[in-house]
Amino acid sequence: MTDRWDGASPDASQRLQVNFQEARRRIETLEEFSSTVRARALAAYVGVFDFADVNGCVEASSDEISSSFRISRVSWLQYRGVLEKAGLLEVQPRHGGVRRGFRLVPPVAQGSTEPHNFPLR
Repeated sequence: MTDRWDGASPDASQRLQVNFQEARRRIETLEEFSSTVRARALAAYVGVFDFADVNGCVEASSDEISSSFRISRVSWLQYRGVLEKAGLLEVQPRHGGVRRGFRLVPPVAQGSTEPHNFPLR
């Protein structure tokens, strides 16, 4: 078993110039989810950067992520759905039974002009 840090970019959130305050704002607008779910989705968003490569792509399985976060797979999938709805990640389309990766689409830090046009693998 490999360590979750293998292949991950420890500074992915810095390289992508993430504005976590804007991420929180986006999540908070999703009032159809409970405040607890929204808070946990934000925590998951912060944590999932540990799995991201330098381009914000995450290939780790839902099982790997949920195990690392010590939550159920169902909970992770719910939080991932919240993050997707908030526009903070894009999930690859399903191809048969093949695992779907995703790409983090962070809101950029204020003052940044660098676009985030990283392709999904």
